[in-house]
Amino acid sequence: MQIRFFVLILICVLASLPAKAQEVLVYEDLQGDTIKSEYGMNRKHYRHPFIGMGFFAGGAGGPTGKIKTADSWAFEYGVRYKRKFTHYLSAGADWSFSRLQYSPSAWEVASLMGDASLKSEKLVLVQTGLGLYQRFNWQKRRGDFIGRFLDVGVYGNWTFASRHVYSFEQATGERVKVKKSGLDYVSPFDYGLLARIGFGNFVLKSSYRFSDHFKSESGLEEFPRLYIGFEMGLHPF
Repeated sequence: MQIRFFVLILICVLASLPAKAQEVLVYEDLQGDTIKSEYGMNRKHYRHPFIGMGFFAGGAGGPTGKIKTADSWAFEYGVRYKRKFTHYLSAGADWSFSRLQYSPSAWEVASLMGDASLKSEKLVLVQTGLGLYQRFNWQKRRGDFIGRFLDVGVYGNWTFASRHVYSFEQATGERVKVKKSGLDYVSPFDYGLLARIGFGNFVLKSSYRFSDHFKSESGLEEFPRLYIGFEMGLHPF
């Protein structure tokens, strides 16, 4: 599943990249007057793909909610639309696919192995969702470029695939890998707040999840809710 997911993301990225390094402005000369296109990075409408990656931080909901930070991460690919209102103010929306991987430090499955030695364990969530944001630009003169900006907004995601994967070694030395899909204890929706600070193509992103990953009847403690990552806007520099 993981390999197929990254192949799908790579195909989407390649398909969405612009054919040329620069966009040609479309214009018409009507009786000597030039009509400027409303589409462009610093114009009324603009849309571009992006990719991102980051890690989870902050406190967990309890001992079994703690994760191995280096082995817990998220990858995201999406398309973002921006509507400019003034030189300093814009708003927009983005739609994305994301893959979240958590590596818990101590889940209950470890005690189910008896004398077996647990070697690895991870929970994978695949989501798609929508983000809404308000953008503030503070760069006075930037031409037809994205420039420097601050985004604040909200997001909502639908978890359409989930998988619990773990491996252990038996007393005989044989290593067994178990994959469980369609987990009924995972909540179908996530939502929270987001913030981004951007410098052209390069964006630092953070988000805070208000919703729970796990249904209340599962008895599972929540993983860290804070996400900190990096985005790359796939538009001309």
